[in-house]
Amino acid sequence: MTKANTPVANNIDTLYQDIKQLIENTKTRILSQVNQALVLTYWQIGKTIKTEILHDDRSEYGQAKLKQLAQRLQQEYGAGFSYSSLTRMTKFYAYISDYEKVATLSQQLSWSHFVELIKIEDELKRGFYTRLCSEARWSVRILRERMDSMLYERTTLVWFPRSSVGTHTVSFKANMRSHGGPWERVNNLAKVQL
Repeated sequence: MTKANTPVANNIDTLYQDIKQLIENTKTRILSQVNQALVLTYWQIGKTIKTEILHDDRSEYGQAKLKQLAQRLQQEYGAGFSYSSLTRMTKFYAYISDYEKVATLSQQLSWSHFVELIKIEDELKRGFYTRLCSEARWSVRILRERMDSMLYERTTLVWFPRSSVGTHTVSFKANMRSHGGPWERVNNLAKVQL
């Protein structure tokens, strides 16, 4: 029996694989927890800015104060707190003002996902991509590809032919907002290689 094939060597290999798996699982959990904390912190910052500085309007005074705040935060915490970053956080809060919803989504989506999603002005379209992204566990790259391929628009046309899109808009919105509806069909369409 060679030294590499001894029972001790086999036990070491198994032990190594077990410990390696524990380390990798812990790293994944930690990254997920950090991401969730980051997303919730950015949401809180957005809420604070919206309620304390902007007061639900976009006055020049509020914008000037936001720029001052950004300069101070950048000096201490870096480029992640620039004026554009703070306005993005404010937009994030404005689009999803329900803390519980953000807390749930932050377990599935990264801040980079939210940055892409808040670029979408249309609430229904944003909800469509948010739901698919969280359910299908899309990476940010896949999300961008699906958005660039106009998946939402193509899905709308599949469900409702051009001649009836206008008459079925309310029905389509109801399907998109409900937890029921033909999501399996959409998920299958979303899996198609582009």
